[in-house]
Amino acid sequence: MKKIVSALLIVFTTAGAAFAMPPPRYHHHVHYHHEYRRPIYYHNSSDSTGWFLGGLGAGILLTAILSNNSSNSQPHHTQAEREKEQIAAKAAQIRSAAKQTASLQSSQLMTQISQSGAENALKNMENYWKGQSHPTYLDLSRPVSVLKVSGFQDDLNIVYTVNADMGSATVTVNALNFDVSESVSAQFAVSSAPQEMQKSGAQIAGFSVSEGVRNVEGFLIVQEVAKASAAAYAGLKPGSVMRKIDGNSTAAASVEQLWSYIKRRAETNSIINITFANGGGKAKTVQIRL
Repeated sequence: MKKIVSALLIVFTTAGAAFAMPPPRYHHHVHYHHEYRRPIYYHNSSDSTGWFLGGLGAGILLTAILSNNSSNSQPHHTQAEREKEQIAAKAAQIRSAAKQTASLQSSQLMTQISQSGAENALKNMENYWKGQSHPTYLDLSRPVSVLKVSGFQDDLNIVYTVNADMGSATVTVNALNFDVSESVSAQFAVSSAPQEMQKSGAQIAGFSVSEGVRNVEGFLIVQEVAKASAAAYAGLKPGSVMRKIDGNSTAAASVEQLWSYIKRRAETNSIINITFANGGGKAKTVQIRL
């Protein structure tokens, strides 16, 4: 296109010079030299200025057209390209956040495993996220157990995977809308026996009570609560008055009966309802997965 316009520029400039104004008219004046009496001719070519400018005007006009066409031919970012760039920038931000989240949650999971064992670690993590109003899905199949947590911004989800036989724990943060998936893995010591065989009722529940420690109404009083346990996340504290477990009054049950019941429920990975009160406040009911 530029070559064609350039060629036209030359043609029209030349043509403009030839046709834009009429050819010059010469006005002859005769002057006789006083000595030799020979006529000397002079001509006035002032009209040639208009003739020249006419050609120049055509050239300037085409030059402006060429310049305009050249500027219009420059590449411009389309709306689709701008949106694509914005999506790429957002994906980079999400990928960075996913890496940091996976690293942080991996550290949290390993802390839970060291304190509560591989299987109970996922239960504790599930209880925590439920307390934060996030949807969860827990599969405690052996040897590989999985906890999925969703409900985050930009449709992110966190997947905790624990292989009790291999002693490995992996946290993966996904953002499928942005093709992002970041994982962090760690190793832990494998126990020689299943956790359920090693733990007492108090260890499974995450809190301890004693037969001789009750309030005036006969309800059991919590003595200790394991750190980072499901019971701790649920709000139980030392001194909490435990009124009911699954609707059964603790005032009418012994501590031995309580632990026996909790162990049976733990065999099926059940959720129990605990009703308690802190510091003389109003009683509330929470759910804890065993």
